[in-house]
Amino acid sequence: MLDSRSDLHPLIEALQNVGMTPVTNDTGQAPIGFPCVLSLPDGRSIVLDLPYPGLLSLFDPSSIGVAVVDSTGFVRCTWGLSHGVDDASAPDGVLATPIGAIVEDALQGAPGNVFYNGFRYLATTLRHNGTTEALLLICEASEESKTREAASANARSATALKSIGHALSMNHTIQPLAQSAVHAIKSTLDLGAVLLWVRGSADGPMRLAATVGVNTSEMEALEQLDTVDGRGSVAELCASTRQKLVLEDARSSSLTEGLEAQFCHDPPGAIIVLPLIHGDTLIGVLELVGREASGSLERHEDLLETVGEHLTLALNSANLFESIELLAAFDPLMGIANHRTMQEFLNARLTEARREGRQLGVVMIDVDHFRVFNEEEGHDAGDEVLRIVGTVLRDSVRQYDMAARYGGEEFTLILPGSDAASTRNAAERVRKRIEQVEFARPGRDPRRITASLGFATFPEDAEDAASLLKAADDAMYEAKRSGRNCTRMYGELVERHGVASVLASVGGAQAAAGTAFAEDAKPIVQVLSSMLDLSKDQRSEVYAACLLLPVYLATAEDEREQFASRWSVEASVLNSLEASLERFDGSGRLGLAGEGIPLVGRILNVLAAVLRCDPTANTSDDGRFDPDILAAVIEMQDVA
Repeated sequence: MLDSRSDLHPLIEALQNVGMTPVTNDTGQAPIGFPCVLSLPDGRSIVLDLPYPGLLSLFDPSSIGVAVVDSTGFVRCTWGLSHGVDDASAPDGVLATPIGAIVEDALQGAPGNVFYNGFRYLATTLRHNGTTEALLLICEASEESKTREAASANARSATALKSIGHALSMNHTIQPLAQSAVHAIKSTLDLGAVLLWVRGSADGPMRLAATVGVNTSEMEALEQLDTVDGRGSVAELCASTRQKLVLEDARSSSLTEGLEAQFCHDPPGAIIVLPLIHGDTLIGVLELVGREASGSLERHEDLLETVGEHLTLALNSANLFESIELLAAFDPLMGIANHRTMQEFLNARLTEARREGRQLGVVMIDVDHFRVFNEEEGHDAGDEVLRIVGTVLRDSVRQYDMAARYGGEEFTLILPGSDAASTRNAAERVRKRIEQVEFARPGRDPRRITASLGFATFPEDAEDAASLLKAADDAMYEAKRSGRNCTRMYGELVERHGVASVLASVGGAQAAAGTAFAEDAKPIVQVLSSMLDLSKDQRSEVYAACLLLPVYLATAEDEREQFASRWSVEASVLNSLEASLERFDGSGRLGLAGEGIPLVGRILNVLAAVLRCDPTANTSDDGRFDPDILAAVIEMQDVA
């Protein structure tokens, strides 16, 4: 601003002569156009009232605009792009619009800028003639808008992929992975529904593994996809063509109007179906259903394809993991459980049986004369026989039983809930099916395959896994000693000691007392067997002697020498019965002392006293008993 009476008057006249309007302070004139402040060399300035915004008028007015806003917030004049911007011509003033904040700051002397609705707004302070206004620069920002949208989309994609990636990384097997994936994809991308079909093996069927957002009771037609000639649904079409499919509306296609349009919980909109291909293998199909109100999924297409790629890798890893698990759990030759898996299964089922008060049967199976067969026919033929036997076992048990390879030519059956009679029936059924197998090689006569089987049951024969397997193994070897191709029960092993004939002869109360004493002693003997490392013959002798001890004690002392001659009792059992009356300190009838007394006799001595079978035995008589065995049995009784 300048004084018109100053020495600058000639300059002012010159400017006026060329059509410019200097603003002077003596007229009280206010600019009606765009004020332009010219600084002079002596520090003074001249304000020109221009019809155009100075040098900015050289720019394309369709991409840039200028507005001058007065101190009350109303636009005083505009140029270029600002003519078509609603916020620059708001009837209530600029301060009431989204860009009002930067204009107000500029009126207060603080410039600023903001991006809004596809435009970049810059505001600065404009002072002249004692008046403060705001100069508003408006730039078309479509490229910035695209960049911002791309950045926002990338941020959303990164967030979505992080969330989905976390869900995928938390699961290593197919079913939980599939469930976690569909829920994460739906919630993260705000879809209406997600369906995932997975093929568990290269030649297996494509089955529906997981869904979310759909009524599963109406989806029977989509439980399995035809991946070769399928055309009944968009998922089948995607699987058979291995091409991505995009539908703008679920109701507009004959493939979806009767399926997705009906069974989705929310009204469905657009659909994208992706084939999940790893290498040359189709391992899955992912169907993504948008909401009707959300419009097209096209803007998310790249993100959805990236999600599909991540899911493909995760499913392939899960397939590999399950394959390795399968190899670790099953015998590769026969496709039945291996030894480790059988042990884990047996321990788990025994825990359930104890908790629920149920029985459990274990069968041990040995292929007869297998080594001779292997030597005569060759190892390839031997492997084929084992494979055939494994198949027979697998097909002969119930769904909740287990057939396993114990090792070599030995197999095991675990039969939860099976008592002795049911276990015998199962073992005999298996034996007869194996007996029907004939193995023939070209140019040779067929050879019949047979097996020897032994079984034991929980809790009758043993309380723990190792003892139960050992009891069944003992019975199996008894079957081999009995001529092979037969089944033997562990509880029947006592018959070879001559016990059955004794009990049948004495009958009545004595036989019942023997049976009761043996049953009471059985759990104690099972623990002692592990603690003392009893052999199978020693365990059998203990049980047989327990059955006979009440009869033996009831026999007069001078008649006990004829005990063996009256009945065909095995000498080892008779020796154990005699030794049970000896004293550990050596003061007994035979003068045996300490470990010179047979181990089974020392065990019987303690059992007779603790279980009250021998009224003459007193556990306080330290000299009579093996102190280690006595202490162990008393501790077991206290715990019980």
